[in-house]
Amino acid sequence: MDRSFEPQTKLIIIIHYDMKFLITILLIALLSFLCGLYLPWWGFALAACLVGALIPQRPGLSFLAGFLALFLLWGGLACFINAANNSILSVKIAQILPLNGSPVLLILVTGFVAALVGGGAALTGCYLTGKAPLRETEEELSLPYPEEEPVA
Repeated sequence: MDRSFEPQTKLIIIIHYDMKFLITILLIALLSFLCGLYLPWWGFALAACLVGALIPQRPGLSFLAGFLALFLLWGGLACFINAANNSILSVKIAQILPLNGSPVLLILVTGFVAALVGGGAALTGCYLTGKAPLRETEEELSLPYPEEEPVA
């Protein structure tokens, strides 16, 4: 039996999962930014939870999508604010905290805290629906063609 189409089939499956993951990251970041305009600071957690509930993924990928989206969003916003005031505010705050006056460390800590909350919220949304695929089924892992029987 000819199995020349196996690599293409596996590539399509990989692209499908990657695109779903990237769309989840972009949607969490966009909705979190919009929630930040109209809601209190914790509004981004609602957006991450909502996207985690609406787009079913494995729990680890859901957490990672929320983590990356909020790390990039809040880290980027903190970097933008830092550049807008020539690091005046971030240096003073970094001196108060045990960061040795480093605005870069302050931006990383800010992004990391937001990322933990966003990842946890996306993971919560994933588990709230009860549809979280815990692992791939045998059909998803099996080859597209049935196994050949050994010839005696």
